Amino acid sequence: GVTGSSLGTHREAVAMQPGETIRWAGRSIRFVELAQQELPDKLVGQARLEVSRRGGTPDVLLPAQHLHFLQNEWTTEVAIHSTWGGDLYTILQGGEEDGSVYLTFVEKPLMRWIWLGGWLMGGGAVWGLWPARRRASRPPADATSSAEIASRGHVPAPRGKPRATRPHLVSV
Repeated sequence: GVTGSSLGTHREAVAMQPGETIRWAGRSIRFVELAQQELPDKLVGQARLEVSRRGGTPDVLLPAQHLHFLQNEWTTEVAIHSTWGGDLYTILQGGEEDGSVYLTFVEKPLMRWIWLGGWLMGGGAVWGLWPARRRASRPPADATSSAEIASRGHVPAPRGKPRATRPHLVSV
């Protein structure tokens, strides 16, 4: 799974201006704007991207960076566009005063298939552990009735090893 997730991975760092559109990994990616919002505990910088495949309806991705005031630390929020054709990870690296941004795009084409394989393996495990249905017991095909034995006039020899018996002692 981990090895397969890196097969076919493509990565590219780009700089984009507001309104600019690029074609990358079979997708059309349009950078709409860079927005900043100051919250009581952090400053958030967020890029708005519109991503579509083959001219379809665009999906909105919002990769962001957060500056947490108390820790004076930056964290990055990755936005993911997931399809059967692969996952596109968008990472905001930074922005400029003019509204342009630096982004990193990472395409992992096999991620959905790895998840599907995991679900199939889990389903197979459940199937294998599920209790079997019990069938009504039937007599074996070679069983003979007591009436049939009596009509033959003899009793068949017992099958298997003879059991050891203890002699009976008679006290006088």
